[in-house]
Amino acid sequence: MSSAPTRIAIAAWILRFAWWSSERVRHLAVFAHTNPERLGFEMMGIGLGLAIVAIGVAFALPGPISRRLGLSPSRLPRSAAIGLVIGTLGLSQAVDTALSLWFTRALEGSVVVGISRGVHSARGEGFAIALLGTALAPAIGEELLCRGLLQRALVRAIGPAAGIACASLFFGWLHGELVHGAIAVTIGAYLGLAAYWSDSTRPAIAAHAANNLIALLFSSGLLALSLPPVPGLLAGLALAALGLVWAWHARPRGAATEGELQPGASPADA
Repeated sequence: MSSAPTRIAIAAWILRFAWWSSERVRHLAVFAHTNPERLGFEMMGIGLGLAIVAIGVAFALPGPISRRLGLSPSRLPRSAAIGLVIGTLGLSQAVDTALSLWFTRALEGSVVVGISRGVHSARGEGFAIALLGTALAPAIGEELLCRGLLQRALVRAIGPAAGIACASLFFGWLHGELVHGAIAVTIGAYLGLAAYWSDSTRPAIAAHAANNLIALLFSSGLLALSLPPVPGLLAGLALAALGLVWAWHARPRGAATEGELQPGASPADA
């Protein structure tokens, strides 16, 4: 294995490359002809930059990069992982409904509404770029950084509850605006449990991508579903709770110790 100074030097180069790559992709918005394309390139650049940052920092730390970022297969059964994806969609529906009921004015001026309007009527090439930029890139970049690199390190250092909470708060702060950040903290805590119980970021990435995809389909007008507020809120909460209960009962017990579940250094990694 390479020495620590060498790893740090390479990681620094990767971080610089992250900034450069992010700027290049975001600059493509100048050549875009529609709002969905412009927004897609902007968010694609940010997501790409976050993913490369996570990889760069993970490279500088001891242990395999894949374990640092939680890229190993999920230890939850596939059915439970799917349940968490559906639960994430339900929680998102509940949060959106609650905001529209009680915080209408704050929601109207939020980044969330701005993104929704930015991809309105997206079709063809514009939809494809918006899909990559608003659904896939954020899901990969944000989850590798927040649920992979950060949460796994925090859980090992301060325990599961505090680690998941701190990673969720950072996830909210990363979104840079109060309403959008509050939504992100709530969804982030749910995704944090998914990543912790599965010992993998894969279910969290899948749930994040699915949530953003559904939001894109609704915002672009390709999908429509109208539920009364209270039943919509209760149905969303019920799906979220069902996903958690399902995963809780399916989570591995006694198959590995905490030290084995979370990334750490070993003599072979030095």
